[in-house]
Order: sequence, then C-alpha cells, then structure tokens
Amino acid sequence: SSKIPTFPTKKKKEIIMKTKKHLFGVCRVGEKGQIVIPKEARKIFDIKVGDSLLLLGDEKKGMALIKTEVFEDSIKGVLDD
Repeated sequence: SSKIPTFPTKKKKEIIMKTKKHLFGVCRVGEKGQIVIPKEARKIFDIKVGDSLLLLGDEKKGMALIKTEVFEDSIKGVLDD
C-alpha cells in the first residue's frame, strides 16, 4: 500500500488552503525524469505551458520549484538594497 497523503475531509483541505500553504498530492517521476505539476498548483501559481521553473535543492530539506521570474524579482530586491 502506497503512503499517498490524502485529505480526509473537504473541511480540513479548506483550513490548510486558508493558511496559503498547500499539499497538492504526490507527483510520480516518469522514465525521462519528468513530473506533472497538479492542475490546482498550476492555477494557484499561474504556471503556463512554456514557463521556466527553477529547481532549488537542499540535500537535507529537499527540493522546491519556483518560477524563474519570481526568483529574479526576489534577487533584484536583495541586490538593490
């Protein structure tokens, strides 16, 4: 049996979403190393076909994806100060 996280009730999902933190589910890695970003995540983060995403990684904490334009804007703010 796979340990896939699920939301037992719609109410619990709504509580988590109100915090602006999300659990979208599990992505499986295909033969070519590709994953599918869940539709709800693409909608919330405005990810469209052709967008560039930056994959960040920490060997202890894991990985994160961020749109390159969001990352660039964040870096500009740091460098401008």
